[in-house]
Amino acid sequence: MKDLKEVILMDGEQILHKIEGDAYNEYPNPLMKLAGKIDKVVSKIFGKSKRVYFVQTTHRVLLVEKGMIFWKFPRDIVSTALSKDAIDTVGYTQARRWLLFKSLYFNLSLRSGQNYEIHYEGKLPDLALVANDINNSIFGNESELKAVA
Repeated sequence: MKDLKEVILMDGEQILHKIEGDAYNEYPNPLMKLAGKIDKVVSKIFGKSKRVYFVQTTHRVLLVEKGMIFWKFPRDIVSTALSKDAIDTVGYTQARRWLLFKSLYFNLSLRSGQNYEIHYEGKLPDLALVANDINNSIFGNESELKAVA
């Protein structure tokens, strides 16, 4: 994350987890899903991308969105500090396309209804470990209590 100048650490703060990748919004509405797929294709053609950085530190959880156009030129940058109550779920997806192609995604759902799929470059065991560790550090024993109830 050498190019992420938007995260300025406070005194004594350390980064626990960081995930970066191209991000795609997932909508529950089928029409919005279709619009999202069309936007994804058009974005690839014109070199438009949205990189998302999920950063968990010892004091806070940050979500930084950076837009690019024509493969190189920066657009908007949005940096948001999330409270633990703002996060609904954390997880991961292994998507298979045409039997041969696998993609890994870190999933983040916010209580506001926004869902993020962040493309993960790495291996499934690493992603599962990171997602579970983030889940435990954010929700603690809460998730265990919900599973038992």
